[in-house]
Amino acid sequence: GKYFSSVFSCSSGEVREYLVLMLHWLPLNILILVGYLLLA
Repeated sequence: GKYFSSVFSCSSGEVREYLVLMLHWLPLNILILVGYLLLA
């Protein structure tokens, strides 16, 4: 039980970091895309 819960918390932590990373990159990519379209 202890081993399983530690593995689960580790994987959920990675998923949370990935989601945070996506939330930071998505608006940035949208801004870059919009700026590129406006300049083009």
